[in-house]
Amino acid sequence: MAEKNQPTIEDLKAPLLAAVGAADLALATVNEIVATLRERAEEARTDANTRVGENCLIRSGTRIKESVIGNNVEVRDNCTIRDSEVGNGCTLGPMAHLRGHAVMVDESKVGNFVELKKTRLGRGSKASHLTYLGDATIGENTNIGAGTITCNYDGKNKHETHIGDNVKIGSDTMLVAPVKVGHGAATGAGSVVTKDVEAGKLVVGAPARAIKTVE
Repeated sequence: MAEKNQPTIEDLKAPLLAAVGAADLALATVNEIVATLRERAEEARTDANTRVGENCLIRSGTRIKESVIGNNVEVRDNCTIRDSEVGNGCTLGPMAHLRGHAVMVDESKVGNFVELKKTRLGRGSKASHLTYLGDATIGENTNIGAGTITCNYDGKNKHETHIGDNVKIGSDTMLVAPVKVGHGAATGAGSVVTKDVEAGKLVVGAPARAIKTVE
């Protein structure tokens, strides 16, 4: 006989039946039960202050807190979104991190192991791999190459990076803030940008220097 306030067998069976969806627990194998419960435990979690739009796909392991998610958004596995805004038609992750009032404008993309902190990513722009963008504004249809870092902290103060429209930032570019990259400009792979880049110019090297006008 069960002690007072102790769960009975029927009490324990009820959530299992609901999770597995079996008419009788005996019809479900142990592996099916474990797999189903694990999937439920890994489902995306949102808090009461988060708004999620229509036709969104939010994969397991994702945590969303005090944020706004637009319509037709895909958030892939194991992303963290805090105090941020994601526009319509955006794609995030897997393993992406938005914080500090980051904003993804419509149709932009943040890929695996990319972090946005206090950054605005413009419409149609992409940062697809292994990137940190902090205290930055990025214009429309700009591509941020893998390994790019906005070097926003000088040991005492945070500084801003401003990148224009239709810019191509090469892989492993270091953008040493404060710095501006003009519309249509480009950086070569491995560039260390310490000075403003004029619109339409290609810069390469460490420190980066202009070598030609982008065609």
